[in-house]
Amino acid sequence: MSKRKKQKTRLSGSEIARFIDQSLLKPQATEADIIKPCKTAIKYNFYSVCVNPYFVPLCNALLKGHETKVTTVIGFPPGMTLKDAKIYEAKQAVLYGADELDIVMNIGAAKSGNWDYVGEELLEIIFATKSAVHKVIIETCYLAEEEKIAATKNRISVRREIHQDINRFWNKRRNYKGCEAY
Repeated sequence: MSKRKKQKTRLSGSEIARFIDQSLLKPQATEADIIKPCKTAIKYNFYSVCVNPYFVPLCNALLKGHETKVTTVIGFPPGMTLKDAKIYEAKQAVLYGADELDIVMNIGAAKSGNWDYVGEELLEIIFATKSAVHKVIIETCYLAEEEKIAATKNRISVRREIHQDINRFWNKRRNYKGCEAY
């Protein structure tokens, strides 16, 4: 009986780079500031550059012809934007070149236990922007343990509703300690 040695899989730097989102979300960022992370992302072939929606057209132009994706945030930072405004923001972001949308879950609705609203809002945004990859930002630092569990159950319910998009909807590239996607 032969025993095979387990080989450790090591990723190269260029392989690791394909998991990195270069982000610049500070509110005082300028167009000149956006150029640097785009150039860095191109140089190292990062997966994406994440910017506020205002900078999506610029980022899209700078990354044109490269593998690096354009990601933007919807309802950032607190997620408390009205649902119709979030849907419009998401549609406009995709229209202007966003490949991925990081949607901030409505914290106030979650804290109020209004999980139907949270789920409906996510579904409506996803169905309005089917060409994009969707991720949900859940600010777990604002949620009690039972709210994190409820958010998990809500996410599972939303996943059932969008089974045809399930692999694109929950991007499994990330799972940082303390920032798990609930």
